[in-house]
Amino acid sequence: MEWLMYLRDFNMASILLRLGLSFVCGFLLGLEPERKKRPAGLRTHILVCLGSATASMTGFYVFYVLSVNTDPLRIAAQVISGIGFLGIGTILVTDRSHVLGLTTAAGLWTSAAVGLALGAGFYEGALLCTAFAFLTIAILYHFEDEKAKAANTIEIYLEISGLHQVNHVIAVLDDPKYGIGNIHIKPARSGIMDNLGVEATMTLGSSRKQEMLERVEQIEHIAFAIESA
Repeated sequence: MEWLMYLRDFNMASILLRLGLSFVCGFLLGLEPERKKRPAGLRTHILVCLGSATASMTGFYVFYVLSVNTDPLRIAAQVISGIGFLGIGTILVTDRSHVLGLTTAAGLWTSAAVGLALGAGFYEGALLCTAFAFLTIAILYHFEDEKAKAANTIEIYLEISGLHQVNHVIAVLDDPKYGIGNIHIKPARSGIMDNLGVEATMTLGSSRKQEMLERVEQIEHIAFAIESA
């Protein structure tokens, strides 16, 4: 196994291999989030994995090559805590206490861990972790509770015709049967002077998107309701 020991050593071949594998592992971990149009997709996962591997290698380079008397894992340790700030940006908590984006945040954290392992030359652990993580993200969601899978949320935009009707319409929208939450009043996109725009989230549950939008449009004083672009 001399070739494996050679690849664990610090040389140009091992650096290329570690960064190359980081690219591949980040690509695999980002495939499913990219397909589902998540905030963190292919590029984000690849960059997190590459950056983590580089940070890990930098720590070892400073210690072994530059002979600086420091902890070689100090830089790598900061990656694990720092990735949390990036993960926060993918998590959304609606005003109805629906938490979205946790799986994406966990995927970013896993990408960072894989990158650190590759940077340290722990190829076996990094590749096995990537394989299991890919299976978890791409396949295991089929086994999730059907009700949980059906309860997805979309962003919608609607317009209220008549400024004096705003309070009445908002009170009606608060009915749980419409699944409306996180309401924000905006200027009307149509440009009609007496209209007022509303951006909100809608939980579809087991209903179809168009069916729910049509139900909202039937509310008195609502001119139209569409999914936000």
